[in-house]
Amino acid sequence: GPFPDPQPVPGEIVRGPDGRPTFPGTVETWFTLLDRGQRTAAMGSSDSHGADHEAGYARTMIYVGPDRDRVGGFTRQDLVDAIRTRRTISTNGPLVELFVDDAMIGDEVRVSGTVSVRVRVRAPAWAAPTRLTLWSNGGVAVGQRALPPTSGAPLDVTETFDLSLADDAWLVAE
Repeated sequence: GPFPDPQPVPGEIVRGPDGRPTFPGTVETWFTLLDRGQRTAAMGSSDSHGADHEAGYARTMIYVGPDRDRVGGFTRQDLVDAIRTRRTISTNGPLVELFVDDAMIGDEVRVSGTVSVRVRVRAPAWAAPTRLTLWSNGGVAVGQRALPPTSGAPLDVTETFDLSLADDAWLVAE
């Protein structure tokens, strides 16, 4: 269908006036899989159906290791291993990193009581999100923060959430 007008803020799910996703299904399906214990990698893609439609709005970022994000810095097997260990994010511009202590996206951690969750968001000014939401079991928003305006500069901000989670919980940053 046509691209939403007005254009959504990068990093946000397109929502209707009722607050529900305008193009539902993908995120809800992923959250349901996570709720049922299926640990699946986040993947995003797009396509084009003509010369006047640009592809690449949704994309997947894959973490292959520190200082390896350069031509020749990783192998095909490194990519496969990173996807299998869920070191991926689906994005439309911003780069989002999520940490629980030293654990990162894709890791499984065992904690008790309150847990400190650190989320770093980096984006060029033209793709900077205005809010950060942390989702958990059942698709419940467990934390939300407004992000500072960029004033034309790239965004690089880290937010920390102190959360009390269920014994078995997953986290997704949007």
